[in-house]
Amino acid sequence: MVNGRRTSYLFSLSGVCSRTWHFPVPGLDDSGPSPALADGRILFSGIDGQIWVDEDDAVRELGAFGYDVLPPAVLANGDLAIAGYAFSGPTLCNQDGKVKWRRPDLQYSDSLVVVNRFGEIAYSDQNEKQTHVFDMFGNLVLRLPFAATLSEHIDGWLAVRRGSLALIARDGRELWQTPLDVSPKFGLEQAVSDSTGQTFVSCPGGVVRLDRGGEPTFHLGLGNARPTNLALGRDGVLFVLDGRLFRLN
Repeated sequence: MVNGRRTSYLFSLSGVCSRTWHFPVPGLDDSGPSPALADGRILFSGIDGQIWVDEDDAVRELGAFGYDVLPPAVLANGDLAIAGYAFSGPTLCNQDGKVKWRRPDLQYSDSLVVVNRFGEIAYSDQNEKQTHVFDMFGNLVLRLPFAATLSEHIDGWLAVRRGSLALIARDGRELWQTPLDVSPKFGLEQAVSDSTGQTFVSCPGGVVRLDRGGEPTFHLGLGNARPTNLALGRDGVLFVLDGRLFRLN
């Protein structure tokens, strides 16, 4: 799914737009990341801080969480982890919008929120140059002294930093770091990894594939273009380039 200002578009793996949603709501988040899904329902975030849920083509607002809110992450129990940028802070709420815990002291968490298979939730702060991981009860389990956009890897967390991709164990140990011309791009760009530990990351000019040990094994050259929105599909890696959807088998 891709958001426009007031419209969201659903594409099939073949690149066909199969459905659109038009909502009479303030501006949808149009920074690039796809909306989240919870129990088959679409969660939309907005530039004024709202989170909405699509219910039978009607829209219900769950609440407001700062502003410029990116799509939430959905835990296995259905709870929603939200990066409440500016005065709200990292927040966990249920699907009715009831807040379970909130960390307003970290009010500038502004990157994509990530949940791993252990229910740990990663928030990053590009302003304060730090990254925090909490458990589902709001306890801090890891703090990294740098801003990075995280994603789950079978051995821990992949961390996209300016100039490098690193693999961080759940206890904070750096397992490897590979210099690459990459950037979290305001906390929006993640690396993606499959069940074998093979990793893909976007960089200027293409997509780089790395093995489980962090060694680059393939570079898809795309001239001066920079792919965005990498995602693992059933038959390969999907990415957006110049407003079109591509698949790398």
